[in-house]
Amino acid sequence: MRNKSLIILLSVLGGIAVVVIILSAIFTIYSTDARCSTTYAENDPRYETILSVNNEIRKVADEYKTQSIFFFSESDLIKEVNEKVPRAEAYDVECVFPNKIVVRYNLIEESVQIKCGADYIIASASGKIMDVRKDDTSYVTVGGENNTLISVVPYSSPNDINIGHHLYDDPKCYDMAALDIIVGLADNLVDASGDRAFDKSNYAEIILADSHSEESLRDITVRMRGTANGDRVGITLKLQGGGLHNLELKMKSFAAWYISHPDKIYGGTAIITDGNPDRVIYSAAK
Repeated sequence: MRNKSLIILLSVLGGIAVVVIILSAIFTIYSTDARCSTTYAENDPRYETILSVNNEIRKVADEYKTQSIFFFSESDLIKEVNEKVPRAEAYDVECVFPNKIVVRYNLIEESVQIKCGADYIIASASGKIMDVRKDDTSYVTVGGENNTLISVVPYSSPNDINIGHHLYDDPKCYDMAALDIIVGLADNLVDASGDRAFDKSNYAEIILADSHSEESLRDITVRMRGTANGDRVGITLKLQGGGLHNLELKMKSFAAWYISHPDKIYGGTAIITDGNPDRVIYSAAK
């Protein structure tokens, strides 16, 4: 009886072992892919860039092959992609059973430059650090029709300067919230026909620095770049008081005014107060 019980026990354990081995083989990561969430078409100039970024992400994800689809670290993979692939901001990993993982990401581009000590931090509009340089390469200094890098003077110094990390620990801090509204609005504002009505390349410099600790008293200054044909030269937008309060409304008011005055605005200052966020007061350059 003992031998029979032992044989049955060994058979059961052997069967379990076989099942575990089979399941381990089935649910081992063998295939990886990347999916860009940024809307694009095959005739979009970003199409080739996205294909290249997809390949870069797959190379990172391939390091997770032979790991169990149940036990690999999604957060570690996202972190590695963000550190090793500058133009991608990974935010999710989809497990496609039984043995495939897909990294989902947003395509980002160099949008802002912040001076930090002797270095110039280049980051996306979302705050991901893409490069650290020794020279000022913003439009303010270099100029040039194809240079759309916006110089930013922040209210608070960045928490991090490492490539692949983010400028601030809190993505909703004052500086990031302001940039999200100012730059984000320019990325998303279209006219009735669906065409881009305002573009972040219009910005030369965004000054968030202010001596007031109380947000309601803080000013924000946005310096606009000129156009190649000379129709616009260095308009300065001053948002007086309020900080983040009514900031989106103020920027929409300015954008509407700016678009409705397409001809021959040479410099000058546009002022919007927190108490009257839908009114633009313009003083021409003397």
